[in-house]
Amino acid sequence: MSAGLLALLDDIALATQMTLAQSADDVAMATKSALSKSAGVVTDDVAVGAGQIAGVVPPARELPMIWNITKGSLLNKTIIIPCILGMSALSPMMPWLLPAVMLLAAGYLAFEGAEKTLHSAPVQKILRGKDACTKSHATTPDIPDPAALEKERTKSAVRTDAVLSAEVMLVALGMVTTASLATQAAVLVVTGLILTAGVYGLVAGLVKADDVAMALQRDNKEGSFAYKLGGGILVVVPKILAALPTIGTIALLAVAGHMIMHNAPIQALHDFAHMLAHAAHNPFLNTLAGYTGEAAVGLIAGLVIVGALTSVKKIFQKCQP
Repeated sequence: MSAGLLALLDDIALATQMTLAQSADDVAMATKSALSKSAGVVTDDVAVGAGQIAGVVPPARELPMIWNITKGSLLNKTIIIPCILGMSALSPMMPWLLPAVMLLAAGYLAFEGAEKTLHSAPVQKILRGKDACTKSHATTPDIPDPAALEKERTKSAVRTDAVLSAEVMLVALGMVTTASLATQAAVLVVTGLILTAGVYGLVAGLVKADDVAMALQRDNKEGSFAYKLGGGILVVVPKILAALPTIGTIALLAVAGHMIMHNAPIQALHDFAHMLAHAAHNPFLNTLAGYTGEAAVGLIAGLVIVGALTSVKKIFQKCQP
């Protein structure tokens, strides 16, 4: 009797071990697929995050600001993952729910991108005219409080991270739609942790690259490889950091356009997306055409939202006594 019971327990333990191993393999494969399919969003997240930080706060506050955004990103995912799992469970009864949420998120990103575009120096120069722009620059601009600016940019970065994280989580969920709830949850959690560590690790590396370069030049002899490497970094990194706000804005608009084109119940947008994906026989040109088209759709949608909100604001102001 005891021998039979031990054999049964041994079989149960072996079956459990095999099931756990298979589940771990499923989670690893699905996570890898989700991260590869969401590479574009991850790149956009890095560009947006670094663009929010570069040149905004003193060097001593850059890493603390990145850490605060990272904590906000983790908090976002603790809210987003249960919500997505709940919406996934409800999707058979309400198939419109996930696309509607994606469109709302796309609207927010499009609005943010359009606002940044309208307030950029080149656009302001066109809108106000050269003389007005020169006159405005002649006056002394208001210098914002550094602590208040850091707080505002941190909140903005965390809000944008919430939308981008939601899209990546939906991509990850698409890899395991037929899996069990436990496997779905594991894939989302692992993807979220890897995404957060990777994105904000890259952001920290970009923002602090100049410090690393100066350390290489300080600690090595002039003419050595390390010294030259530091000099090269000092030449390249400032140009990258200067371009990041613009790259981040384009990335916001492109992600918004992508979400709109693939979730809006408008056949013309789906046809447009298909046309861009097959615009040329060259994969690079197809990607470039797709990205440009998505950014254009995002900008148009954002300008419409900005115009609508501005009109509503004016109407309310007129109604006030």
